[in-house]
Amino acid sequence: MEIHVVWIVRLIYTLYDITAQKDAEAQVIANEARYRALADATTEGIFISQDGVYIDANRAASKLTGYSHEALLGMFGTDVIAPESRQRVRENMLSGVESPYEAVGLRKDGARFPCELEGRMFERDGVKLRATAMRDLTQRRQLEQAARQSEKLRAIGTLTGGIAHDFNNILAIINGEVELLCLDEGLDEVVREALDLIAEAGQRGARLTKHLLAFSRGQEAARPEVMDLNAHIERTFRLLRRLLPEDIEVICELTPGISHIYADPDQIEQILMNLVINARDALLEQGEARHPQRIAIETGEARLEGVRVTPCAPGTGTFLHLAVCDNGVGLAPEIATRIFEPFFSGKSIHKGTGLGLSTVYGIITKAGGFIDVTTTPGLGLCVEILWPTSRREIIEAASKPKIYLNARPGERVLLAEDDLELRRVAQDALRMHGYKVIAPETSRLALEQIRAGLGYDILVSDVVMPEVSGWALATESQARAPDRAILLMSGYTFEREEDARAARFGAILSKPYRIVDLLQIIRARLDARSFGQGVLTALDQAGADAQGDDGDDQQAEG
Repeated sequence: MEIHVVWIVRLIYTLYDITAQKDAEAQVIANEARYRALADATTEGIFISQDGVYIDANRAASKLTGYSHEALLGMFGTDVIAPESRQRVRENMLSGVESPYEAVGLRKDGARFPCELEGRMFERDGVKLRATAMRDLTQRRQLEQAARQSEKLRAIGTLTGGIAHDFNNILAIINGEVELLCLDEGLDEVVREALDLIAEAGQRGARLTKHLLAFSRGQEAARPEVMDLNAHIERTFRLLRRLLPEDIEVICELTPGISHIYADPDQIEQILMNLVINARDALLEQGEARHPQRIAIETGEARLEGVRVTPCAPGTGTFLHLAVCDNGVGLAPEIATRIFEPFFSGKSIHKGTGLGLSTVYGIITKAGGFIDVTTTPGLGLCVEILWPTSRREIIEAASKPKIYLNARPGERVLLAEDDLELRRVAQDALRMHGYKVIAPETSRLALEQIRAGLGYDILVSDVVMPEVSGWALATESQARAPDRAILLMSGYTFEREEDARAARFGAILSKPYRIVDLLQIIRARLDARSFGQGVLTALDQAGADAQGDDGDDQQAEG
């Protein structure tokens, strides 16, 4: 009986042991399934290797390398690494390096990609194994590149703002002197035509600096309007023709009767300039020139219904088609795919900044349009643009009444301008129109004269000056005589806080200004003292509109 009891006890212990073993095996299987699910859920490629050979990998490893799970098993750890990184990876695997390091991965299709590798040694059933995590750094590199480009743009913006301000003053002197010369009614017609051309170029430069200043502060400078693209190209053609050598033929094939577009004329001109200059440079780089050398500018209209205009942008609707083509050197495919990237240039190192076409791309895509390039190396290049059409009609500018610009008897202007030449131009213009002008050489002297009780009707002051700013002069003038008119001028753009401060004194006259705008706003400010601040605000707006008007200058009444 005792033997039987012992046998039963042993049997019970054996059954418990088998049950425990099966439970342990089931737990191991469950754990392995859980760990497999976790490994497959991660976006990092995880490889398990023994003596440098893969014995397991997760789903992300297959997606990352392009190999199936079965294909990865038995491959060497360096088979998914580019040749230039294999030696380092092999050494790190064999020596058991655990700190993360970077390498270049190699996909099944031969594509290379930046990656980060991090490994850990461990044992399983007495066998030494290595787990390696592979992270794709492509997106991180793109973000880092974008951050670097952003830093470059900020630096360029700061530089651009300073240059544009100085250039504004130069343009203001040129434009002002031309306007004063044009007041002479006895000018020879040939001279007047030359002055008109200088004035037109000066106004183009003025508009360009406004865009540069807006870029420097990250502001939007676009002033879109409904426009006839064909008419704008025809007006711009004279300037475009002057940019090209005489042996380059320009063909304009403009389809008549096409729809209008809603765009900023200055930006359309900028697009045309960039594309034509690029075409010119491509023709000049040919060496032995192909004859005839041609640039073709074409317009048309296209109706799209979900057509894939670019790889990631289907287009629907009616678009105006603009193409600028040349029979120059063309571009290699690997360059053509990158020409819209900021700071990338297909030109030689001494030509081009790499900003032209990226700027064009930004303008067009922001307007809801598309741009594409077709090219054949050695045969030429064609840039095609699709711009959304507008159903709105062009609003013809109403005829403007003549504006009285001259001074009324005894009116005095205190002029504070630190630039000697610009001060002289403004002083001459004001005196020619009957104003008595007090023009101290420095802003410090201007402040002293205000505090000394100098009599004047309007303070006309630059904003940014050494010693004493225009803000300080305006504040002092307003404190001592609230009824005195104030006009501030500046070649800079301002932040919202500064705009709010400027509102206390009325709108700021942007440099480079036209003499007629300066006279008109001064007259409006002086006259507004008799009608109240509401009229002053309206006249400020009228003056701002006048600055944006590219039509003929209003002539001063005698």
